[in-house]
Amino acid sequence: MDKDHRSYTYSLAKRYQARENLRCLKLMSYLVATVVATIVVNGILTSIVKNNYVSANGGFVLMAISEALLNLNALWITLVTIMSMPAWRSAFLQSVPLLKKLGSIKKPNKIHDKKKQETDQYFEQLKKSW
Repeated sequence: MDKDHRSYTYSLAKRYQARENLRCLKLMSYLVATVVATIVVNGILTSIVKNNYVSANGGFVLMAISEALLNLNALWITLVTIMSMPAWRSAFLQSVPLLKKLGSIKKPNKIHDKKKQETDQYFEQLKKSW
């Protein structure tokens, strides 16, 4: 596509906002997948009990698991949210003693450094424009 036919202008602010929007959409897709998985698992457990595929005691245990999954749904959503954000993930992994080993295994991330530089550049330009 020829540059003369473009009707938009490039700005660092638009690029930053688009990147943030994509990050939010990625987080929302994780959250929706978590809720859908919880509903599907509960549906399967309920159908197993309702169709008498297990004994009465087994049905009691499956329904207890189903209720626990439903009542702990906020826990799954919180964990997915924390693990989706790099800064939150590293803080969480460092704060839980059993997970400190996972947090200490860190690979060099050039993409993260580049994003940080772009974000810093954006806010510097914003500060100068005020």
